[in-house]
Amino acid sequence: MSKINDPHFHRLARCPHCSVANPLFTNHYHTPEPIIDAEGAFGKRHGLFTCTTCAEAILVSSRQVSAKLFKHNDSPEFFEIKVVVPHAPAVDEDLPESAKNYLQQAIDTQNSPDASIVVAASAVDAMLRAKGLTIGSLYTRIDAAEKNNIITGSMAQWAHAVRLEANNVRHVDDENPHATREQAQQVIQFAQALGTFLFTLQAKIDVGLETATAS
Repeated sequence: MSKINDPHFHRLARCPHCSVANPLFTNHYHTPEPIIDAEGAFGKRHGLFTCTTCAEAILVSSRQVSAKLFKHNDSPEFFEIKVVVPHAPAVDEDLPESAKNYLQQAIDTQNSPDASIVVAASAVDAMLRAKGLTIGSLYTRIDAAEKNNIITGSMAQWAHAVRLEANNVRHVDDENPHATREQAQQVIQFAQALGTFLFTLQAKIDVGLETATAS
């Protein structure tokens, strides 16, 4: 198994900050010996790393994969990552399939902000289409969503800002030809918020109502 510059921390597939694939991490600190939990069952190691691409910090906690039998064994193969802070952005399962695919692509390509913004805007478009808004451009669908009370006025303003970001990428601006990673992250945040508002929250309400009715 591959490691994170340290024999006790297996390599993450992507940086939880910038989502670069197969990131290289610099190890600044790790516990010199496994820390045994209160029950004496598992040994744990903790470490502080930074991504060499975005220079952001990552906290990692690993635990021995088997209880008691291996608690005194310091071999790397007996450790696996259990906790990473921050968590990598996740795509909610309640989103429509097309929107999920676009949003996952946006998250995975944050290190290429132009591409990330374009597919994040496509995720927004896919969500509105899933709500029955299929006529016209994204501009038209955003206005229709506000008019039909599918989204609020402030969300419509934010959605238009996302649309303009994507347009700026598609139509090259000589003064500002490329988006930044921060801009891509802001667009992704909106897409995630819109998904929560349109789909995840309703799914939770439906489950709550079903539970309340059954009890």
